[in-house]
Amino acid sequence: MNFQYSPYGIILMASAFIILSLGIYSYKKRSSTLHTYFIFFMISIFLWCLGAGMEFFSIAIWAKVFWIKVTYFGVATVAPLWFIFVLNYANYEKYLKPTYIRLLFLIPVIVIIMAFTNEWHGLLWPNIIPISNQPGAILIYEHGPVFFINMIYSFSLAVIGLIILTKRLITSSRKYRQQISILILVGLIPLIFSSLYAFHVLPIVGLDFSPFALVIAGMLLALSIFRFHFLDILPVAHKILFKNMVNGVLVFDDNEKLMEVNSAASLIGISPEDINRNADEVFGKFEELKSVYMARKSESEVFLGEPLNQWIQAQITPIYDDEDIFQGHLLIIQDINKRKKLEDELKKSLEEKDLMMKEIHHRVKNNFMIIQSLLQLQSRHIDNEDVLEIFKESQNRIKSMAFVHQRLYQQNLKKINFGDYPETLASDIFKSYVSNPDQITLDIDTEDVTLDIDTAIPLGLILNELISNSLKYAFPKGRNGILTVKSYLKGSKYSLIVSDNGIGLPEDLDYENSDSLGLKLIYSLSDQIGADVKLNTTNGTKFEITFDLEN
Repeated sequence: MNFQYSPYGIILMASAFIILSLGIYSYKKRSSTLHTYFIFFMISIFLWCLGAGMEFFSIAIWAKVFWIKVTYFGVATVAPLWFIFVLNYANYEKYLKPTYIRLLFLIPVIVIIMAFTNEWHGLLWPNIIPISNQPGAILIYEHGPVFFINMIYSFSLAVIGLIILTKRLITSSRKYRQQISILILVGLIPLIFSSLYAFHVLPIVGLDFSPFALVIAGMLLALSIFRFHFLDILPVAHKILFKNMVNGVLVFDDNEKLMEVNSAASLIGISPEDINRNADEVFGKFEELKSVYMARKSESEVFLGEPLNQWIQAQITPIYDDEDIFQGHLLIIQDINKRKKLEDELKKSLEEKDLMMKEIHHRVKNNFMIIQSLLQLQSRHIDNEDVLEIFKESQNRIKSMAFVHQRLYQQNLKKINFGDYPETLASDIFKSYVSNPDQITLDIDTEDVTLDIDTAIPLGLILNELISNSLKYAFPKGRNGILTVKSYLKGSKYSLIVSDNGIGLPEDLDYENSDSLGLKLIYSLSDQIGADVKLNTTNGTKFEITFDLEN
């Protein structure tokens, strides 16, 4: 062993296995092609450091030459692997087609072959000269044309990679800048040391410091991985999720500066060129969106006027780090033009449907009134009082149903306010049966309640029968009295009360099994709407109809 140079060898060997450990760590964390390229990059550095370290430990010239040849597995491949890694990191996947990758490794493969066959042609090292006669002395390798071809090729890829990273550094958010800065140093330091070696400006003749530059690069990579979570927050998620999201995404820092934006944000004319601009500048053209953002509304629908004429949905979410420290806001923009158009179409369709249903109820009401008018005309030619009474009752029943349909098209197609219906119906029936308005007093006190048509029509017919029967039978021979119609709502229970202080029902009347059509209608219609019927004949006649609105 050459003890003079063994410290260099120890440093390089230790660094080689640190680099290998980073590669193994990356292998365990791999989740994308970026990790794969990183692993190969680490293996390339490992081989370079391993070969260089073993050269220091070797005594025989043939052994030193052999390990230098091994280093060329790294020397020739580290630059293209670095370049591929940078392209993938910076989202230039379009240049990473298999054909392009094979072309990138064409020169490295040739250089490796030339290294292991140098004894036959001498194109890589025309001469190899020890700096002294001591065992294990450093060898000076004269540079042949293949060496300079590899150097120019590697330097070109390294410089292009650094340019890409620099551009990325300028346009990226603050979160990625520390990562990218370290990656730039990882590429720049070996480039400087290799230049010093190639142009023979190092203090120790024949000593290549490039592997030591890789040691520094390895330390920086370790810092990036363990301090800045390089393999965790590396733009893997940025590429897979952020870049490919259909919705526009804008990330603002705690100073309202735009730090990140994806391509879908072009929906509202915002692009990566707007990065580092204040929110006021970013939303300068869209006061509506600016107002929503500044108001921090979690979700809003916004119409952007000229020149976009675009409906969007804006979602704003505050961003906090792992220590719950506020970092900024995330704004997600979704195109809802199609949805708003569909909503407008549905709204228009519903309006047309409502108009049509109102027209139907209007025509039904008109048809009922025509039937009622026909019955009235027909009744003028009837002399039989019993038949005439039947016609009159039929007219009132038809009117009660017509009033329900009238309210449906005047108020609401689904529900009607039944509160003033009893008064309207009672007044109409009163005119039909009472010749002397001073004889009977109407006392109507009803509470507002909304009913659907399936409940309103049966209840209207029940009310018609109760009022008609009271006006016809409760006050004979000019007897004065009071007809009371009341309703009240208690919880979900609705009660309708029709009472009078007239002569009451006959004592022998079995009102539940009566042959009277009116009473039969009252009980059958009550069953239809699930109502209970209570009859009190203590002082006149009192009917109470009660049912549950929820049923």
